[in-house]
Amino acid sequence: MRNSIKITILMGVLILSMFSISACGQKVADEEQIKQELEEDSKFQFLRGDEQIEEVVIEKRQTVKEQKTDTVWCTVTTSNTEASCQKNVILSYGLYDKTGWLLDDIEVESKDKWIMTPLKGIEESNLSALLSGQVLVIDEEEWPIAQENLLSVKIEEQQTNLEQRTDQVTISLKLDDKLERAEGKIEVLFTFDQEWEFDSIISKEDLTVSMKEEYVINVSEDDLMAKVLESELPVGETKQTISVGEQEISNFKIEEQKSEAKGSRQVYRCSYHVNKPQVTLAVESQVVYEYQDGEGWKSAKSSATSQIESTSIAGNWSGTYRDVFSKKKAELDIIEVQDDGTVSAVYTFDEGSYELSGTWNRESLELWLEAGDWIVEPSKIRISNDKEDIIGELKLEKDRLEANTRQGFIYFKVTEN
Repeated sequence: MRNSIKITILMGVLILSMFSISACGQKVADEEQIKQELEEDSKFQFLRGDEQIEEVVIEKRQTVKEQKTDTVWCTVTTSNTEASCQKNVILSYGLYDKTGWLLDDIEVESKDKWIMTPLKGIEESNLSALLSGQVLVIDEEEWPIAQENLLSVKIEEQQTNLEQRTDQVTISLKLDDKLERAEGKIEVLFTFDQEWEFDSIISKEDLTVSMKEEYVINVSEDDLMAKVLESELPVGETKQTISVGEQEISNFKIEEQKSEAKGSRQVYRCSYHVNKPQVTLAVESQVVYEYQDGEGWKSAKSSATSQIESTSIAGNWSGTYRDVFSKKKAELDIIEVQDDGTVSAVYTFDEGSYELSGTWNRESLELWLEAGDWIVEPSKIRISNDKEDIIGELKLEKDRLEANTRQGFIYFKVTEN
């Protein structure tokens, strides 16, 4: 009898042990087990890089033993050295006879729905990638930032606000281009959404551009003067152009050298005076040099503008006109030219002479004279020698005053003393 009781008790213990083992194998995963499985997972690659799981919270669960399924809705918090992240994850388990509950599938919500929180500000090693694609405007020229032309970048000052998800960083950098380099400091605002992103440039401090030593252009005043002498010079507001000789130039000066097109175009602005016998011109000239691969610096073009600074037409001008039978002499004696342009003059031809008065337009180089009283009246008046108005223009290139009279077109030249 006692033996039967012992056997019955032993059988009960064995049955309870087997039930316990079976129940343990069929126990669904808790938060700690889920964390461990996600950390050890190699099939679904839930964790990436240096990411670690901080916490797993089961939000909802649906276990259907008849179908041998267990679906778990979790909030999983992960972190790496830069940020923490909350993401919603759905884990699907299956119940297997020999192995119990096994993880069959993981579904992670799309990245744009993750809740990201920064743990620290921008790292210097990430600046190159974050700034790439941005454009700096230096001296009115655009300097795109790319990882291949960013020679150096360094954080000088940093104000990180993790709560507001902002990082205001003062950065010193150096940019490279074909002929030039740019360097200085910029203050940049980064904001955090899913990661640190470029927001805006707050300020630019002392950004300067310099030519690389091997591309520096050496142009002298003599070089520039020779270049401007190659082209004809427009005369003030007139339609005239003149050629200029080196001996006619004075006060030549380089006013400015300006770099354009990332240094490949060098623009020189010069000032000087051109001294003609009756006119002095104040000139501003621009000479452009362009860098050409394989050839170096080549002068591309020059251009100039001038203003008539002073004129001096007073004096005796001699010319000729053709009468019916012969070629005759004429003289225009410009006695006085006042500051307001008022002119007094005397016109003399073979048969007589008379007074003239009128105006001299310094800007257009035009002379308008009205006939006045006879000084020497001809004994016999003919149409060709009657007194008349004189309209003339000073032609600088020909060094003469071209006057239109009833006697014809007379070319007056200044009488040599």
